[in-house]
Amino acid sequence: MAKGSPFTYKMVIVMRTDLNMSVGKMIAQACHAAVGCSEEAKRSQTKHWRRWMDEGAKKVALEADSLEELEELATKAESLNITYVLI
Repeated sequence: MAKGSPFTYKMVIVMRTDLNMSVGKMIAQACHAAVGCSEEAKRSQTKHWRRWMDEGAKKVALEADSLEELEELATKAESLNITYVLI
């Protein structure tokens, strides 16, 4: 468990700021990503998904400045066997 945090598992939603989407569109895309990632984790990493759910399904939102930055994060997640989806 991370020091100072009651949560071991967190879903991180990364939004691209370079697309200049409206707030409503950003929220809709974030929701699509959250649902898709949860479904993928439930299928492929059930034990971790269950623990995430048991902890309250914590989510945090971060920003990426470009597609390249988002793709770098996806590559890093894949190398660490972390479930991710790109929407």
